[in-house]
Amino acid sequence: MGTDTLSRRKMLAGTGAILATIPGCVTSAGGKEITETEVRRFDVSAETTLAVDNVNGAVTVEATTGEEMTVKIERTGTERALDDVAVATTRENGRLELTTEADESDTAVPRVATVALTIRCPAGVVVDQVATANGDITARDVAGTVSLQTTNGAVEANGLEAVGDTTTANGDIDVTVPAINTDTRIDSTNGAITARLGPSLSADVTATTTEGSVTAEGGLGLSRGDNGLSGTLGEGTHDLAIETTTGDIRLAGASV
Repeated sequence: MGTDTLSRRKMLAGTGAILATIPGCVTSAGGKEITETEVRRFDVSAETTLAVDNVNGAVTVEATTGEEMTVKIERTGTERALDDVAVATTRENGRLELTTEADESDTAVPRVATVALTIRCPAGVVVDQVATANGDITARDVAGTVSLQTTNGAVEANGLEAVGDTTTANGDIDVTVPAINTDTRIDSTNGAITARLGPSLSADVTATTTEGSVTAEGGLGLSRGDNGLSGTLGEGTHDLAIETTTGDIRLAGASV
């Protein structure tokens, strides 16, 4: 197993990093906000599985025509805040994990750094999980049953091989669901959901909202219930629960 944890201080001391620094505004904490950009490259294969766990910032994962995976890391914050943020890389048994780590031991001065990740995956790389605490998630045209999880942010996904649990507490969800491989939920607490359901999808579907409307188009054949719509698509192999507390749900047929 190999682990590469690169903080700003270590990055500036290294010789192989691609780094650009852009000055910014002065924050309320008294320091000037800057943005530093780094690009990492990884040799990968069809046996590689990717998992991403960010803390504060958006994550985009998308396909590329190249043969290597690239990870663009954009860190924004004061110089002190950037010193306390690192993106760790762990590889073991074909699994590549990217994890943002923050040193919160010194709480006397608030330090908030944003880390935005843009990951481009060659064909065949399986994406397992994409997660962040605060930020939007975008996933496009990648392989695997992809789980997408944020707390404060929107989720957009299309062109995936299959969809796993897709959740946010505060934000809209816009997702195309060609297939699911286990019981799956698409869930927002405060936000609208648009779900395009593929013609080969095999699922028992329920779509419910507490405060909002549920509509369907494209001849899905779902039935109206107390809080939404339900019905069986294909053989109904797995359960697909689409739920929000505050927001509308729109279901549509997809051509994929």
